[in-house]
This record gives sequence, C-alpha cells and structure tokens, in this order.
Amino acid sequence: MAEFTSRVHPPWEDWASMAIGVLILISPWVTQTGDLGYATLNAVLIGCLVIMAAWLEVAWLEFMAPQIWEEWVELVLGLWLVASPWVFGYSQLIVPTTMHIVFGGLVALLALLELWQDRGPAVRAA
Repeated sequence: MAEFTSRVHPPWEDWASMAIGVLILISPWVTQTGDLGYATLNAVLIGCLVIMAAWLEVAWLEFMAPQIWEEWVELVLGLWLVASPWVFGYSQLIVPTTMHIVFGGLVALLALLELWQDRGPAVRAA
C-alpha cells in the first residue's frame, strides 16, 4: 500500500527570497537612483511584497500546510521586476537595470523551483 505525502520545498528557498527582497528594497539607494520616482516606488513595493510573501511561506510551513499562491505571487513579482526598467523608462541606466533583471530573475527562478517541488503528491512506499 502506498502512503501519500505532500511535497514541501526546503525553507532555505524562502529565506533566500526574503534576502533578495531586501536587496530589491534597498537597490534604488545602493545604485544612487532613489530619485527616479515611480521606479523607486516600484522597487520598494516589489521588495516589500517579496519579503512578505516569503515570510508568510516560512510562517505557514511551521504552523500549517503551505499554500501555493505565494509562489505564484513571487513568480509574477519577479517577472514584473525584470520588465520594470522598460515599463518605467530607466533601461538606459545599466546598473539598476542589471540589478532588477538579476534580482527579478532570481525571485522568479526560486518561485519556479518551489512550484516544481510542490507540484503534487509524492508516493512513498510503505
């Protein structure tokens, strides 16, 4: 008889997402582009949302079954951050554009990894 257990990704991925979220949050000031208006607000909001989504995932892993929506939120946030330099018109600024592409890509890749790991029940022989 087979026993079903749900797949759960390791918590380091959520901690890594939180760390990347902090880097996104402070990126306008690290790159000295904190005066770019909507681009700065976008980076701050995306950073905060990535941190909150990852933190909720860590909290839920401890107390209840993990929810899959956090990974989808992180995937969308990561892809949005990758597109942001062109949406907000700062793609000519190499450093912030590169940072947002890299950080957004990392958030999206971690989200995809978590979605892949959590994709369905695993069968364990009893």
